[in-house]
Amino acid sequence: MKLIIFIFILLFNLAESQNKTNITSYYELPLENKNNINPLNIDFTELQKKPKKYNKKFVRVYGFLVVKGKKNILFRDKNSYEHNDTKNAVIVMLYYENLIGVSDKINQTNVYVSGYFYEIQNNKFKSALLNIHKIEM
Repeated sequence: MKLIIFIFILLFNLAESQNKTNITSYYELPLENKNNINPLNIDFTELQKKPKKYNKKFVRVYGFLVVKGKKNILFRDKNSYEHNDTKNAVIVMLYYENLIGVSDKINQTNVYVSGYFYEIQNNKFKSALLNIHKIEM
């Protein structure tokens, strides 16, 4: 009986490790885009002016990234961050396991973020970047 339980636990842990994505460098994050579509390079201001045009589109946008665990925000620039201007910001959904050991390298820096843009209904934020593909410094 103990052997059966041991084998079950071993197989479960093996299956769990297969589901996790290994990150080879700090800016490579899991790719949810199975079709290998190139992202649309969009200016942050353009993204804010025409959110409906880019809703559910795979985009690449430049901004000032602030990493705070569950609450990650891409501001238009450092000035927007310093003034907590959430009108010039989007939520960036990053998985916690992808931030271990790398958040200090990308936190409070200007980066390009590639992911799917979505309009959302939130008190402070009107949009988010989900299914992040890549963060480039």
